[in-house]
Amino acid sequence: MGDAGGFSAMVGIGETYIAAYALALGMGEVIAAMIVALPMLAGAYLQLSGPWIVRRLNSRRRFVVACAALQATSLLLLPLVVFTGDWKGPLLFLGASLYWAGGLATAPVWNTWIEDIVPVQVRKRFFANRGRISQICMLAGFVLGGVLLELGQGADAASAAHVIRWELAAFAALFLVAAVSRYVSAWCLSTQSEPSAGKLADRRVGWREWRFRLRSDAGARLVLYLMLVQVAVQVSGPYFTPFMLKNLHFTYLHYMLLIGVAFLAKVVTFPLWGRLAKSIGARGLLWVGGLTIVPIPALCILGNSFYYFCAVQVFSGMSWAAYELALLLMFFDSIPRNERTSMLTVYNFGNAAALVIGFAIGWGVFEGLGEGHVAYLAVFGLSAVARLASTAYLTRIPSVRRTCEEALPALPGMLTVRNVSGPVVGPALAIPKAELQEPNAA
Repeated sequence: MGDAGGFSAMVGIGETYIAAYALALGMGEVIAAMIVALPMLAGAYLQLSGPWIVRRLNSRRRFVVACAALQATSLLLLPLVVFTGDWKGPLLFLGASLYWAGGLATAPVWNTWIEDIVPVQVRKRFFANRGRISQICMLAGFVLGGVLLELGQGADAASAAHVIRWELAAFAALFLVAAVSRYVSAWCLSTQSEPSAGKLADRRVGWREWRFRLRSDAGARLVLYLMLVQVAVQVSGPYFTPFMLKNLHFTYLHYMLLIGVAFLAKVVTFPLWGRLAKSIGARGLLWVGGLTIVPIPALCILGNSFYYFCAVQVFSGMSWAAYELALLLMFFDSIPRNERTSMLTVYNFGNAAALVIGFAIGWGVFEGLGEGHVAYLAVFGLSAVARLASTAYLTRIPSVRRTCEEALPALPGMLTVRNVSGPVVGPALAIPKAELQEPNAA
């Protein structure tokens, strides 16, 4: 529970505002967009060594705790960027890359380890309660972050001399709280047991086998679809924060509220989508989610008021909830436990590469059209077209046997704090397979 609270608070008050921090440093809209894509690819590359390190340590717990501590420490680097002059950009990219390396490397190993920790007989109730803690702490994190930044921005505006940049001081406070939260999470993880310590039996899935599975394995088709969606989403996704804060001149409070309404829409509609999945199946729900996320970026073209974007965010949260629940129901069906660490590590890298490809396409269009309002509208429209094109691959996605009730206890693990760009990493990597297979889950 402490791990869930600390991690979720870090995401809410820290990760959510990294792109906004780049804008506050005066790095420009393209750099603010790039600060999500390129550091994630660098972090995904670094985490490829994770399975090898786990085998050397012969302990999942030590590896997960070390990665969590690395992620916390990376957040402490971000406030120091202010004092580095011409090195602001490289240091910000270094901090963000280490942040993603720690986070992406932790997820696959944690997924395998958690089955050792939580007994089957309490698993349903535990994950439901853990999810509620995650929701509360994540919501509290980004609300607190938005309020602090709004106060800092107001103090700057009231200061004629601008001797003290209260806005940057507010960002420093956010990242400090986020780092402390993740250190608490790491400490909680360090106190857990590890029944499988010293007797790991993980199987490594090499690149050649992974490529073969992409051609022939039914489950790999789902992974390929996820990557196609990731490319389409990230054509416009990284530009949402600059568009809100720089082009439309929304305040930090507005930005926080926009993220908040999408998050709450997800929380509210997950059970509703669950009931629909019971009727039409996971594959049917994936069609619903895959189609409803198509028009989201195009809707950004049609209005510019805060209340209009609140409505768009509600629709976005509902659509992504359907998409993510469908992935939850389908994703882990084809990954054996002893291959999960290796497979998800490779998947993380492929997903990050897809993110960068999408960003590069959007960047080319954005730069080519002069980085103005028209350029924003163009990348939003292109993203909608690319999302529509990706739905053609849905016809190749197989059905799964798992029912909705078998996944409901793990639903809170899917909830993320995202804007209209949608989720960055893809399917939640915190759902133990054994829990999903229980026949009598509530």
